[in-house]
Amino acid sequence: MDWIRSLVVRTFYKEMLLSIGAVLLGFFLVLVTMDGLNEARSVGQKDYTLATLIGVTLLRTPDYMYRLLPICTLIGGVLALSNMAARSELIVWRASGLSVRQMVAMVSSLGALLALSVAFLGEVGVAKADETARSMKSVALQTDQYFSNTGGFWGRQNLPNGDARMINVRTIVKGDTLKDVRLYELTPEFALKTLTVAQSAMETEKAGVWTLSDVHQIQLVINPTGVVTGQTEQVLPQQTVDLGDYTLEKVRFRGASYVSLPLMQLRERIQNAQETGQRSREFELGFWQKLFYPLSIVVMLLLALPFAFMQTRKGGVGVRVMTGIFLGLLFFIMNSMVQFLGPLLSYSPFVVAVTPILLFLMIAMLWLWKVTRVA
Repeated sequence: MDWIRSLVVRTFYKEMLLSIGAVLLGFFLVLVTMDGLNEARSVGQKDYTLATLIGVTLLRTPDYMYRLLPICTLIGGVLALSNMAARSELIVWRASGLSVRQMVAMVSSLGALLALSVAFLGEVGVAKADETARSMKSVALQTDQYFSNTGGFWGRQNLPNGDARMINVRTIVKGDTLKDVRLYELTPEFALKTLTVAQSAMETEKAGVWTLSDVHQIQLVINPTGVVTGQTEQVLPQQTVDLGDYTLEKVRFRGASYVSLPLMQLRERIQNAQETGQRSREFELGFWQKLFYPLSIVVMLLLALPFAFMQTRKGGVGVRVMTGIFLGLLFFIMNSMVQFLGPLLSYSPFVVAVTPILLFLMIAMLWLWKVTRVA
């Protein structure tokens, strides 16, 4: 019996992985083709060559794989299970003693392996590849559109004397140079004390310490009552300033979507925002979404399992695949809604982030119970 069970497990894993891989490849090729055609419009502009096009497109591969895998897992799982059911393989396996609980265990173990792959991809590949792609495109087109926000990067630094420093960087050029840097030093009452404007800035050998170039600094003279009585101005060719935790790597990552950042980077941004009195809800929501995102793979496979017990006369493989696509798109839409509407809600970021996964897990369990109850 052990060898039979081993054969069943190997066959099950093979069918599922081949089907999921085929669906993932199809979706992936569609997205790569569409993105490549969109990027092709930039070929010939400035230094944007065909090699740049290929490099930018390939560097976006981890992000495609990361975002597509849950819905492709569901569709591929539905396709594989429906085909096995149509060939009566599942009926034979169940007649040989394979229980529903054992099938759930097999699906869950496969989902756990895929979830680990997604977690590794999200932590190691997505953010770095995305940052490299944006830098490559920015350098090739000689543009300053590094950050998605037109206001550029904003940060806050608490100074030892109780003052605060607001940091604004319009963009990053050449991969390592900050352009149009503005530093606003504020009193504890948030009154402007000093304004420093620099054309560019580069990080020194010490992380967080920057050399500002072409500096124009305005310092306000404030009397004890808080009234501005005058100002002094000076122009400096260079100035060194310590921005604390704001290193080049962290400023670069601020240009990426918070959902795509590694968990450690998100955790640091949450702590930094809380320590400096900034809003951290968006980062907390991104952290919990990123933490639970791999579990959606397991949920999608459990959602596909009921299709194995549905009678063939109730719908062919095509109908089942379309149902899987609909459910996958519904999950994707709900996840996106959480990402954009979550910061506006008053509920805990943890609750908001985990709700879509728990909802679809409940649907999967109830559906599986219903179809196996009469199977």
